[in-house]
Amino acid sequence: MINLAGNKQADAQIRIELQRARLEIVSVDRKGREVSTTIAGKLGAWTFWRAWYYWVAKAPDGKGIPIELARQLYADPIGKTDVRVGGHCACPSPDEYGATYLDADGKLLVREAEREQMERFIKKGFIRTDAMEGHTYTANPKMDAHRATVDSYHIDSEAGLRLFVDALRAQMEHT
Repeated sequence: MINLAGNKQADAQIRIELQRARLEIVSVDRKGREVSTTIAGKLGAWTFWRAWYYWVAKAPDGKGIPIELARQLYADPIGKTDVRVGGHCACPSPDEYGATYLDADGKLLVREAEREQMERFIKKGFIRTDAMEGHTYTANPKMDAHRATVDSYHIDSEAGLRLFVDALRAQMEHT
């Protein structure tokens, strides 16, 4: 994909890519984005917006795709290199990076070792106190999880975008 940073006509290219991926086109505020655009994509809880030379796909925490689907995407040759979990440049598997682990009540599981750091961030005002509501601390989130999801991807090609969107759409139709 071409780098759209600084391109004043980015909307035209973004519209083409969104249409090819069969995503709903929605209006967005142009401010605060790497690429100056007034449109983004939407599918279910997922939002898709264009960055320099890739797409960012994001769902609210815990509302992403099941880890099983993330593994299937990673098993695909295009998915392994062009559909990057959490935007990680080294393309690790969703089991190594980027999964969100949830308990049976849907609370986000956070490693106990991170509690002190989170409390410091709250005290310094870096994060709000209520940002940690709905979190549960545990020694091993992966082992204690009732379910795991992947809520964020960076997607480097139109083929990868279509692969991701088609898999997401199929998963939505079966749930």
